[in-house]
Amino acid sequence: MNTNFHQYYNCSGEQYFNLWQIYDKHLNDLVDGYKHIEYVVDQDLIATLKGIKKPTYDKRYIQSLMVRQLKKLRNKYNKLRLLYSGGTDSFTILKLAIENDIYIDETITHLVSLQNDKKTNIEYLHGIAYAQKHCPNNIGRVTLIHPTLQDLDYYYTNDWHTDESIVRGSPIWLRGQYICRYMPPALDEDTVTLTGQEKPQLIKQDNKVYWCVLDDPMSEYMKINSIYHFFCDKNNPELIAAQVYAFLNTVKLKEGYNNTDSYQKDTRLDLIENLGYYLTGKSFIDKALIGKNRFNQSIKNKRFLKELFKQGHEDLTNQIFQNHKNLYNKYKNIKHGIEYHNGFVKSVGRYSQKIQVFQDSFAG
Repeated sequence: MNTNFHQYYNCSGEQYFNLWQIYDKHLNDLVDGYKHIEYVVDQDLIATLKGIKKPTYDKRYIQSLMVRQLKKLRNKYNKLRLLYSGGTDSFTILKLAIENDIYIDETITHLVSLQNDKKTNIEYLHGIAYAQKHCPNNIGRVTLIHPTLQDLDYYYTNDWHTDESIVRGSPIWLRGQYICRYMPPALDEDTVTLTGQEKPQLIKQDNKVYWCVLDDPMSEYMKINSIYHFFCDKNNPELIAAQVYAFLNTVKLKEGYNNTDSYQKDTRLDLIENLGYYLTGKSFIDKALIGKNRFNQSIKNKRFLKELFKQGHEDLTNQIFQNHKNLYNKYKNIKHGIEYHNGFVKSVGRYSQKIQVFQDSFAG
């Protein structure tokens, strides 16, 4: 598997790349508390971070670490693709590549609207326009994936949520936005597809700060060939460490903090810039006003559902929510297993192995 970040779930000594398979297979033991699920991330990454010293963490230096790695990847691989939403993380990767004459073969953007409605797709349009402006000199191709009703056919099949050809890892999406289904396959082992991860994952427990990885949504990339996690890169651990210390220098973490709290609103823009990202200049993107609400309450998901109604697909909408209700009824007794809000099911997030972050280094 051509990726820089190997990950899986472990239960009873078996590896799984779909969390819901574990829920199905070990349901009674999970309900009774006899079995435990562990989220396991790349052990090479863990090894590179243990004992790493506090690096320089000003914005310019952090960006230099990004540029250096982009150049290495460009020299190493024949094809360099980018999963591109136009948000601050993927926009930064692309902007740095263009500014430093690093050629990107293709950007890939999955849109929301079934009707190509601009208001529904608005989160992506600024970034797409930026990419298209630099095509073909700096970018070989700008690929737009338009969703279709057929993308949702799986809702009419039994046990679709345990099917690895549909779902990888833990995320159960409202829309048919599964990366393993829509991403064009890499043609050879000499292709990598960059993807972003906007912020380091930090938690504070017992007055101690830890770095870790949260499985939602990171696990949706499980067992997908060519994926390269640019901001969680065992080949560039100094970038992770620099962003962690920049984070801690910007945000005062309260006891019990974890990144499911997301950015504090009053520090969000400062934090984005201090982590080395470029602001897009569109406040609804930079402040995450469209797509960060939990479950199906984000603006883009609400508009997607409205489109289904307007097109006369009330039966499909009912089918979607009936599926999620069925999942809730099936797994609701698993302790710390699922959440259910607004008619939509989500697995409870799981942390990977934690590494304590000291004032001048990560724990060894």
